[in-house]
Amino acid sequence: MNSTGCIGSLRKRFPDWNELLTVFSFVIFAVYSWAIYAFLDHLSSNLLNIGPGEIAVIFFFEMAIALLESLLVCGVILLLSAIFPRRWLCEGFAAKGFLVAAAGAAVSIISSRFASFPLPAAFLEITAFCLILLIASIILLNYHPKLQNGLRSLVNRFTIFTYLYMPLGIIGILVVVFRNLF
Repeated sequence: MNSTGCIGSLRKRFPDWNELLTVFSFVIFAVYSWAIYAFLDHLSSNLLNIGPGEIAVIFFFEMAIALLESLLVCGVILLLSAIFPRRWLCEGFAAKGFLVAAAGAAVSIISSRFASFPLPAAFLEITAFCLILLIASIILLNYHPKLQNGLRSLVNRFTIFTYLYMPLGIIGILVVVFRNLF
């Protein structure tokens, strides 16, 4: 097989760029919103201990981490799409990737409630339930294209958050680089 055929077959394993951007938009919404919530949750105690300049630096550090975390989460979903059979995730990636990201966000939020180790059985049960619900939802989407199109339309609405949150992450990266170099 020549290199053009190999690249073509590899490209078929990955979803369309627009669908990937749609899923990335939801991931950005989920990660950044959670990071901003956590920042605001600790803001009152930070106001007592440090100045406004340092609080701004902490905020932008969190935004930089949120950007990197969003890229990592989207990369994992993209890798899952490449590993699993094409029908499971790659076809209709916007809707199915959204479901994977939403299930991951739900498990992440639920896991923050269980801070003890070893994890209680309730957490494992909830995680198993989320996984079963995710698999059932993906199977349902495979057999109902109209439902898949409706979900894709809903997920497209999250694109605005890319334009709102992405500059915060880029500024955060610049703050991290500037603080570490100078």
